[in-house]
Amino acid sequence: MAKKISILQFDIKQLTNLREGTNKIVTENEIRGFVPYENLIDVVGELEKKWVDMMDGFNQDDGRNHPAQVFDAHMDLLTLALFVWDFPSRKEKFELQFENKAKNWKPTEAGNFVNVSNDTDRVIIHFNTEKKKHAPIHFELQFGSGKSVIDTYNNRLSELLRRSYKLYKRKYMFIPKNTWGSNRNKIGNEYKQVSSSTPSMWLRKFVTGRYININSLRSAFISYWWNKLNSNEKEILVVRMRTSKREAENNYRKEYTDTDTLAKVKLEPTDDLLEQAYTGTDDRPIDVDNRVLPAVNIENISLDPNRPISRAIPINQARTLLSQRPKKVRKDARGQEAHDRRYDNWIRWYEKGNNKAKHNAAASKRSTTTLAYAQRYVRELNTGLMDIAKVKDATVIKYGLEYKADENRWITTLTTDEMKCIDVCKKGNDKEDDTESVASLTDAEMDQLIRDASVKVLKVADKPTKSKKKVIEKVIEKIVETATNKRVRKPPQRFKAR
Repeated sequence: MAKKISILQFDIKQLTNLREGTNKIVTENEIRGFVPYENLIDVVGELEKKWVDMMDGFNQDDGRNHPAQVFDAHMDLLTLALFVWDFPSRKEKFELQFENKAKNWKPTEAGNFVNVSNDTDRVIIHFNTEKKKHAPIHFELQFGSGKSVIDTYNNRLSELLRRSYKLYKRKYMFIPKNTWGSNRNKIGNEYKQVSSSTPSMWLRKFVTGRYININSLRSAFISYWWNKLNSNEKEILVVRMRTSKREAENNYRKEYTDTDTLAKVKLEPTDDLLEQAYTGTDDRPIDVDNRVLPAVNIENISLDPNRPISRAIPINQARTLLSQRPKKVRKDARGQEAHDRRYDNWIRWYEKGNNKAKHNAAASKRSTTTLAYAQRYVRELNTGLMDIAKVKDATVIKYGLEYKADENRWITTLTTDEMKCIDVCKKGNDKEDDTESVASLTDAEMDQLIRDASVKVLKVADKPTKSKKKVIEKVIEKIVETATNKRVRKPPQRFKAR
């Protein structure tokens, strides 16, 4: 029996690899998360222009007095340029620390560093941590003979990193936003480093309507360059990206040359795409015979020479999109924006007394509730970070996950009261002191606990859905098991900080 199960698992894996090996962008999540590499180059150019324009009027050699907004624009540029102007590795690029050491310097501790010393032509990257079973690597930021396009981008990134350290001298490449020039978020004289997940969230705002993440950047880079590189260059690619040829070929590389896919993934229809769409291809010709043209009645056309000619409507008339319109900013009597005022007030409260510990304890408690889990599943399914095929059926039932086809989004069918009921039944009591064990309760107290939980379960709608029924049955079974064993099992930590 074990041998048969093993063979079946192998066959399923082979079928999965075969399906993924088609390299097609087919699902809605893939379309929303994929941006062609040539479009990403343009986005980096726009971010660079935005930062340069914001620096106009300030010191170009010393950025200590630059406003926080200028430095934040610079960090936005670094966030995307690290993955577009160079081989996109993983989140370790968001953990880089600046060093200005001699040419042969190597780190003696775990971490990720960029040596911006002028002893070498280009900066040197040190990924001194193991990632996905890939050993630490150290390399100078260059590629090939110096005449390739990738090497040109490597050179631009090298100059950008050196200028970043010269203008905004700091230890960590990425620090909290809206803090440059202030004394907030500092440890001693250095700004503290943000977690690698924070710049990952910044990526999502660069392209409207798309959810960019590190995997989509890796996929865009490989899809564009894979067939343009020789075997030796592909070896360099997989080492610098800390992956394998098999993963690059089967999972990251995507085909989007056909007209239908191009129209879905490209940010704007370019001239070559429009030309291809209107001329057709060998495998997708334009059907002219079956095209129905609107009938024109000549008798209704006025031939009066004095009739004024109506103004022609331009075909590509520019429209002001909602996202391009100037946003209304609410300001108080002192001229400060409401959002900035609330943020400053919160920072003052957070740094006062024991408020930091209180906030962290409350946030940790909220993150383990059923509501937090359900909201995270819904959010990551809608943004494409999670694939529903990889979510277990028991999880779908437990959190009431349901796909609304008419609205094209995922929701949870559980109400807030139902989720609170599940948390109460799971913990064994609804007291704020969770350290009390159920084992210390008497039989009478345990019976009362079960009756209270049952009353809360009965407050559910009269005709709950099938998923709700299963959740309630599971809750009651857990209550009975708790009452029998007189002990509480800690809920598994499903989401750990990465």
